[in-house]
Amino acid sequence: MRRITDKPVRYLVDTHGHWDHAFGNEEFADATIVGHVNCRRELEEYGEAWRANVIARNTEWSEEIKTVRITPPDLTFDHRLELHFGGRRVDLVYLGRAHTSGDIFINLPDDGLLFTGDVAQDGGVPYMQDGHMRDWVETDTRLLDLPFERFVSGHGPIGGKPALVEARDFIASLVSGAEGAFHDGQDVPQATETVRKALEGRFGGWRGFPRVGEGVARLRTQTD
Repeated sequence: MRRITDKPVRYLVDTHGHWDHAFGNEEFADATIVGHVNCRRELEEYGEAWRANVIARNTEWSEEIKTVRITPPDLTFDHRLELHFGGRRVDLVYLGRAHTSGDIFINLPDDGLLFTGDVAQDGGVPYMQDGHMRDWVETDTRLLDLPFERFVSGHGPIGGKPALVEARDFIASLVSGAEGAFHDGQDVPQATETVRKALEGRFGGWRGFPRVGEGVARLRTQTD
């Protein structure tokens, strides 16, 4: 960032509360940290559990994360917050639960640019273990109505609207396929195999495709 400007960072936006996105908040002590009300709540309620999970997995981040001071957003909103900087409008929009309960989207309508956090990727399967699977489909559909030409995800390459349609269709196909399998009496491993076979022709080449089972298992916990 310092290669672009030497101006101070005054606002920091959390697209959601997961550790790989929000655990660096403390480094911007002089900035106003902006996020959804649910993002703040999740960091307060689950932040330590997320930290413990990373430590237990013994990853490259496991030691560093022990020193993090979890810092939730200090400016929160419910549905929409419109900001203006240097003549540029920045819309922060909440469209419903998806990857977490507090996902927001950063839309620069005049630039045709959209930041999707971890809700949607170009050719990648998102992390689904904290997801709200049925709501996610509806949130993705609302997302497509925002004014944009390109989107920037928290992981993976920059994409266009067709890639966002594909991201929505992936979640919708997973949910509908898993629901059908559960209705037929299949358990999670059986349903995972059913969904994997149904999706691999269209989505099998995506990054993280083996994580399909995580979404199926998550949906099972949300199914009566």
